[in-house]
Amino acid sequence: MCLEKKLSQVTAIAILPLKFDSYHLTAGGIREYNNTMSTAARRQITSEVERMLSKKGYNVTTLSDDRQHHRQWARMRHFYSVVNGQIENNVFGLGRFPSADKMFAYSVPPISDSLDNSTADAFLFIDGFDDRATRKREKRKVAAAVGAAIGAALTGIYVTNSVPADRTFASCALVNRWGEIIWYFLYTETGKIDMAQHADCERFVSNLLGRLGKRQVQP
Repeated sequence: MCLEKKLSQVTAIAILPLKFDSYHLTAGGIREYNNTMSTAARRQITSEVERMLSKKGYNVTTLSDDRQHHRQWARMRHFYSVVNGQIENNVFGLGRFPSADKMFAYSVPPISDSLDNSTADAFLFIDGFDDRATRKREKRKVAAAVGAAIGAALTGIYVTNSVPADRTFASCALVNRWGEIIWYFLYTETGKIDMAQHADCERFVSNLLGRLGKRQVQP
């Protein structure tokens, strides 16, 4: 059964509490987790994902990350994180399972038990991060760029930092009750993005979910 046919059977989606962490990049390039920014970003992204999925015609449920379900969701996110790493390696690096990539035969443990009390046909997983440079980091990056330009003028060799100061990255997958990943997309963007701001978040989520098809009306 092709991915398109499996996706066409989905009419209701449950959004798993997403994993999205925001970091400050220090002058020395150290990532420092920011709880306030992370919480605001998760809230804003979840709201925008709900809006976009509803606009595509799906019935949407957002699962609560309460004490009763926290360990269950964390376990599911862990399994997805492992599989997601393999997808990234196969797409962007030397994959260990090229046949799985060719057929896109990726899966996590069955999640039907988690959906028994829900009308959803599938879970939506989102895993990502946001790096934002501090002012000292920005000043250091500018100083490094000036130094590189001077060095290039003297030696003819231009050396630059390959890691951008500001970047936002996220992967997104739709997983059916049997644990099969039936839709997947990975998106990254460099530059200053404030995921707590509606306009920035709306644009980013639109790029992340834009290729997910609309709900198909069953005959």
